[in-house]
Amino acid sequence: MFTSDTRKIMKQARHVWNESIRGNLYNWELAKTMGISIAMLIGISLMEKWFNVWLFSDIGLSYLYFLPIWYSARQGGRLAGGITSFVTATKWHIFAAGNATFAAWFMNLLVLGVVMLFFEGFEHRIKVVNKQASTDSLTGLLNRAAFISQAKEALALAERMRTNCAVVLIDCNKFKEINDEHGHAAGDAALKVLSRALRDSSQGADILARLGGDEFIVLLSETDSVGANLFLNRLNGTLRRGSSVLPFEMTVSAGISYYGYDARSLDMLMQIADEKMYKNKQRGRMALVELEAEEETTPTPRAI
Repeated sequence: MFTSDTRKIMKQARHVWNESIRGNLYNWELAKTMGISIAMLIGISLMEKWFNVWLFSDIGLSYLYFLPIWYSARQGGRLAGGITSFVTATKWHIFAAGNATFAAWFMNLLVLGVVMLFFEGFEHRIKVVNKQASTDSLTGLLNRAAFISQAKEALALAERMRTNCAVVLIDCNKFKEINDEHGHAAGDAALKVLSRALRDSSQGADILARLGGDEFIVLLSETDSVGANLFLNRLNGTLRRGSSVLPFEMTVSAGISYYGYDARSLDMLMQIADEKMYKNKQRGRMALVELEAEEETTPTPRAI
């Protein structure tokens, strides 16, 4: 286990070195993390010196040295945590009373390294649990609760920045028939194809989620009616190509609502998009839909 962890640290160190060779002299996030960690080490050392009279001579503030190790492991991973552990052990060795041996330095480094790995593993586990709690297990997209939380933040940002947003609600056509005729495994495969198509068709700031069953939702950031239709056209082509691996034709219906034009709250935007999607499904539109005829003549929605 220790050898495996060492290899991961060395791999990350080689990555940073290779980036330096390519002209990126430093990793800004790593540099910032290390800068803060070293500042914390210096601060603890100064506190030990200034308040030495009130401290136990053999203990000092040694327990506080775990704080920069935890911070660097949390923010920068094992490489930053390993460097901070090395600096801490070296600092203890240099300022140790008497003639400290190399073995003492190495043992301190080993103990701090184990503590760092514990911190890093604990933080990684928290991230994994949080991700599992916020994602749909089948598709890997956000679940309803996570979407609502992130979408509300995105709408609040759009309000401050006076930018446009669109909510697209998507539903698979004849999904019950697909499950009845081809089985639930085929239905799950179809949902995975659709989720991949959504990822491939969206932009970086868009928020994707599976609401449940065969319903999906996308919040398109900084998007007006033109951008929303471009998204639908991309999704239509991507889904057509992706569904070629399925033993049936897969189509979906969609409804769009616009922030600042249809509504300003997320609940209303979702409700309006759902109503438009249902109307399109009832009209027998088996493929992705354009804006409804009455909407095509409306001006581009604008946050006011």
